[in-house]
Amino acid sequence: NEELSKLGSDSTSKRNVVRITAINQRRFSNWLQKNGRGSIASRLTGSDQQQGSLKDDFRGFTKAEGRINVGFDRLRQYLGAESQLKQHDPYPDDALIIEALANEEQSKLGPVSTSRKNASNQRKFSDWLKREGRESMVSRLTGTDEQQRSLQEDFRAFTKEEGKKVVVSFNRLRQYLGAESQLKQHDPYPDDARIIDDLAKEALSKLGSNSTSQRKVVLNLASNQRRFSDWLRKKGRGSIGSRLT
Repeated sequence: NEELSKLGSDSTSKRNVVRITAINQRRFSNWLQKNGRGSIASRLTGSDQQQGSLKDDFRGFTKAEGRINVGFDRLRQYLGAESQLKQHDPYPDDALIIEALANEEQSKLGPVSTSRKNASNQRKFSDWLKREGRESMVSRLTGTDEQQRSLQEDFRAFTKEEGKKVVVSFNRLRQYLGAESQLKQHDPYPDDARIIDDLAKEALSKLGSNSTSQRKVVLNLASNQRRFSDWLRKKGRGSIGSRLT
């Protein structure tokens, strides 16, 4: 699917090559399974011995099936990008957003190495946050000024430990959440801001790892509440909190 998505509508011959290669890969994998050998993926980027055994199996397969192409190098490139994302253990809520954003950008731009590299760095940072007992990125990306400041401080500590510049694209993650500057573009009453932020944080903390759409609902609601409080303040009316009860 990734290879086909990069080809234009006038690339019939190339599309056929991609499809034939995919068919060959499935045929070889099926042959490996029937003969009790290890899978392609388990040996493609393994030790020299594992890769050697894969080549031996492929020779045995082509001897029985005839000369075919399975595109080992292209599979290795793809697995290399995937393994970068899987080698860290981030917070579940961070992992969901990171992978969803990477997939969205890949669908629009193709497999851009910068996008996958950013995703790998984001997972690595989230893994570090979890190991250090800090809060997740998502829980603070669009939070209060204090929360966002603590996230930046944690990121500085992380990059210092890494000893090199690391790009994680906080702003792009905020944009994906549909909340870039949403919570900060209004100036509500201070008492309202505390209530709104606390309620939003509490609601977000209760959501599971598969709750991207609910997160957007919570953030949009908080933005609307801050906007209304901002309007009340500008009009000289009482705050929301002062009149709720």
